[in-house]
Amino acid sequence: MTCTAMASADYCGEATPNTLSGTPITLYHAGNVPTQTSGSVPGYVAGGPVREDYFFESAWALVDPISGQPVTSATLPFRVRTQAVCLTKKRWSTLPYDGLCMNNHGDTLQPSRVPDPRNPDVQAKYCEEYTRDELIQRGAVLFSYSKFLDAALYRFKHVTTGQYLTTSRISIHSLESHLHATLYQPDASVFSDAANYLLIDGFRYSYEGPLFRPETPTHLFEGIAVSPLLRYRSTSSPTRFITLVGGSDAAVPDGYVLDEVEGYTSASQNPPSSAAALHLYGNDTGDYLTTGDEAHLPEGYEPLTVTPMGYLPQLEHYAAPRPY
Repeated sequence: MTCTAMASADYCGEATPNTLSGTPITLYHAGNVPTQTSGSVPGYVAGGPVREDYFFESAWALVDPISGQPVTSATLPFRVRTQAVCLTKKRWSTLPYDGLCMNNHGDTLQPSRVPDPRNPDVQAKYCEEYTRDELIQRGAVLFSYSKFLDAALYRFKHVTTGQYLTTSRISIHSLESHLHATLYQPDASVFSDAANYLLIDGFRYSYEGPLFRPETPTHLFEGIAVSPLLRYRSTSSPTRFITLVGGSDAAVPDGYVLDEVEGYTSASQNPPSSAAALHLYGNDTGDYLTTGDEAHLPEGYEPLTVTPMGYLPQLEHYAAPRPY
């Protein structure tokens, strides 16, 4: 059960997978997990990459489902639940605000199983903020590293031009030195003006949904309909972009050239009702915005597509059925 939970990224112990079936992972235990030590600083679990392209994703514990506390003794209770002790910054960046645990949402008095460190109203840390020994004290028995085939799509706004950018190519900063608006910013190695973009509409509403990285092996999509998400750049303005789903009804405007393949979105004919439906919007000055969040459209932007270009369902949509 423990290995199944980790292989399917069931962070909350709710039998809900959060990964594409077939995503490669590698596991370590407390005795052999890679650590990084600097001088007198205690050993932290290494972020990676290890084994070329695996990155630290989560620490895992066995939890007593009655008390909700990790099992730290050699004697196990009658029943145990496997769940994450914490997630890394890289993994949280792919998840919606407050994560996906069912008891993180709605009216509930239950404490969150995996609280989101990005929420200032909860006491939570990223895995990187614990030493290896602290994680073990919190019940961690196994540590998972993943190839991270998935990413998340975010909306940004340029602070000077007011133009929008929808991209999955982000860099991750720390909350200690950055506001929520700059926790994630466009990757400076890709966007020359990255520092001048902020997450729009508040951190909670800048997240569009998950997609798969361009390097995802195509055999993992067997039986799954996907379409490429393509980012185009204006030839006359370095801060003007348009993000379109390949094969959709949205045409590439004149004066734009392909900049990069962002990844792959769902092209399902029957997407789950909760999946974000990507549409293209534009204004009178020739600026574009790709989003699935119609409720937070900026003033002056009108729809340019009638049918969705593609969908961004949560990763459980792509997972194999759970065996328990």
